[in-house]
Amino acid sequence: MSKIVEANEKIVEVVVDGYKKIETGVVEGYKKIESGAVEGFKKVDNGRIDRMADAVTGAYQKVEDAVVGAYKKMEDGFVEKHLVREGETVEEAKARIKKEQEERDAQAKARAHVTVNIPDSSEIVKKNLEAAKNAGKR
Repeated sequence: MSKIVEANEKIVEVVVDGYKKIETGVVEGYKKIESGAVEGFKKVDNGRIDRMADAVTGAYQKVEDAVVGAYKKMEDGFVEKHLVREGETVEEAKARIKKEQEERDAQAKARAHVTVNIPDSSEIVKKNLEAAKNAGKR
């Protein structure tokens, strides 16, 4: 098996594993939030509403932090394994890649704004008629 195929398979494995971890974390987190909110609302009295809101907000923040953290770990692992150049840190590689992408975007934008002057079709017809008239005079 070629090195490229092996590398691609490893990339797929790492990415799929990372997304499975994210999915599991998100689903478990939201189940906890949902069950906590339902149980909390069953027992609501005026003093508990603020505490419940804080608990739900805190639980959501934990889920968000877990998802973002898992994604960052997966991203850093991918960059480290496949995009880092010799002597470069993960953060330096990310900065380099971001800069290269911005340069490509700027070049694409510049190419998209190139104007081309196409003569009016009536001008082309006039020139062709004139050329045809003059062709017989030589």
